[in-house]
Amino acid sequence: MNRIVLDGTDLNVSKIGFGTAALHHSFASSERLAILRAALDGGITHFDSARVYGYGIAEKALARLCVEVDRHSLTITTKIGFDVNRSQQLFPMTQIVGRTILRKFLPDIQNPVTDFSPEGCDKSFANSLSCLNTEYVDILFVHEPALASLSQLEELIPWLELQKSLGKARYIGLAGENLESISGNITAHDIFDVFQTSKQNFTADKKRSIKPQIEYGYFSSLSLNERRIVMEDAASQKGSGMILYSSRQVARVSEFCAKFCND
Repeated sequence: MNRIVLDGTDLNVSKIGFGTAALHHSFASSERLAILRAALDGGITHFDSARVYGYGIAEKALARLCVEVDRHSLTITTKIGFDVNRSQQLFPMTQIVGRTILRKFLPDIQNPVTDFSPEGCDKSFANSLSCLNTEYVDILFVHEPALASLSQLEELIPWLELQKSLGKARYIGLAGENLESISGNITAHDIFDVFQTSKQNFTADKKRSIKPQIEYGYFSSLSLNERRIVMEDAASQKGSGMILYSSRQVARVSEFCAKFCND
C-alpha cells in the first residue's frame, strides 16, 4: 500500500482510507470486525468513523480492531455535530432493523440529534472516545459544518482548541458536503488542519478556495476498470491526498485491496 504524509499534518497514513458509514449494515459484530480486518490486512491503516454511523456501532467495531493491533499503527477519526439519542445509544441494532416499522409510529425517533453547541459536542465526543476505547483520535471532524450557522461554528472554536491542547484530538478538521459555502473566516482559521469532502464537490473546472486532503465518492458508481484507472492515477500522483473507500462485504474489500492497494 502506498503511504503518504497527510498535508498539513505529520500523520503517515495509507493512501486509501476506509470509511465505516455502512458498517452497521452487517448485523453481526463478527462480520463487522472481519470487514475491518480485511481492510487492515490489505494495507489500509486509516479508518474514518462518526458517532452517528450505526448509532455508535462503527466506533465500537473499531475499538475491537484496536485491541488486536498497536493503536499507534492506525489513524482513527470521528466527528461531532451529530449525536444519537438515548434509545439509539442503548438499542442501536433494534433501531436499524426496525426502522420501517418505527417510522410509521415515531417518524422522528431515528433522526440523529443535531447539536453544534460546545456542551453537546463535549458530551458526544466523550461518548465517542468511550466507544472507541481510546484516549484520543487522530482527527476530530466537525460533521457537515455547512448545516451549522456562522455563530455556532465561531462558538465551537474555543472548545475545539481545548480538545487539541488536551491531546484528545491530534488534528481538527471539517468533513462533509459544501465546505466552500462556509465563511472563509472559519475555513481559514488555524484550528482547522484537515478538510474532507466528496469528489463531486470539486470538479476539475471548479476553482477551489480550500484544498481537501481527503476525498470520498470516487468508487461508488464506477466499474472495476474505471476504478483501476482512478487508482493508477492516484498511485502516480506525488500529492499528499487520501481517497476514502467503503464496502459492506469482506470479499469486496479483499478484492479491492488485492487489485488496487498492494504495491
